[in-house]
Amino acid sequence: MSLIGKQIHPLHWIAAEDYARMVSKSYQSNESLNKELYIFGPEAYTMGEAMKIYADYAGLKVSSISTKMLSLMGKLTFNTEWKGMAVLMKHYENWGEDGSPEEANRLLGAPTIMLNDWLTRQRR
Repeated sequence: MSLIGKQIHPLHWIAAEDYARMVSKSYQSNESLNKELYIFGPEAYTMGEAMKIYADYAGLKVSSISTKMLSLMGKLTFNTEWKGMAVLMKHYENWGEDGSPEEANRLLGAPTIMLNDWLTRQRR
């Protein structure tokens, strides 16, 4: 498992179940039509923090690779996915997330599934 770049900005991770519920509800509400909504999960972790929690659960080890190295490897191997991933991770390395989830939470109900709760469900 590789952490790509220096991911210092906390991100609000969301479980697919919460996201699907919110998207489904958005299609049932006229108030959410033609709006740009920011959906954030209930807790914020840097990518490294979230990966460590998952790695500990799954018995994996987290290694690191710089965005420059991944980009170079992508160029040398003609792997467009690696090059694209390096660009995306460089964006998150520099900027993190933006927007506010307040309107989405008001219209669609806030996400509730925490990372540790999600991991516990995976054991079943």
